[in-house]
Amino acid sequence: MKNGRCVRTRFLALAVFLFSVLTLAHGTSRADTLVFFEASVGPGTPYVIASPASDERLDINYSPLSAEGAGLYGFSEVLIVTTGDLSLTTSGFSCQTFGCLWSPNPFVGGSSIVVSGADNLTGEFSGSQDLLTISVSGTLGYVALIRGEYLDATGLAQNIGTIQTLSVVILASVPEPGLGIAIATGCLCLAGRSRRSKRSRPAAPPL
Repeated sequence: MKNGRCVRTRFLALAVFLFSVLTLAHGTSRADTLVFFEASVGPGTPYVIASPASDERLDINYSPLSAEGAGLYGFSEVLIVTTGDLSLTTSGFSCQTFGCLWSPNPFVGGSSIVVSGADNLTGEFSGSQDLLTISVSGTLGYVALIRGEYLDATGLAQNIGTIQTLSVVILASVPEPGLGIAIATGCLCLAGRSRRSKRSRPAAPPL
């Protein structure tokens, strides 16, 4: 029971962290930055998986049209991670974007994958393109994109433009997260840790 509470507490703390990053990203990024999403639900909505997930297939797409200049000339070091006890698995794995590279290669599953690709000098301008299919297993956590860069189409006549930084996005969750509970529990955990830290410090010597 104690181990179960510990796992849940760690997940909730991670949920608070992701929520904070998402809030910051939403407040500082423009609406037309490059969007990644799970294909069955579309942009702006995490794909919710009933717990437990067992090799649940994710079809991750991106929208070149959403990038600055309404086009894309490539992206690099896109980092997709899992939290909680979730793990990415090899079941149905396929990297589908133009010029796709991934790490680790060969993909053996685990808590993360890095993808680069779509380095097409003629550009991509469609509303939706395939990135990869990958599966996830576990009982509680998120699949999130947390890092990456891309080359937009803000050059003359939608030619190669500027390197941009990707916004953080939650692609899937197992199961649907209770964000309010996560925030409250995370704050309580952090407060408790701070109090324990203060109690464990040695008393200052008398002056």
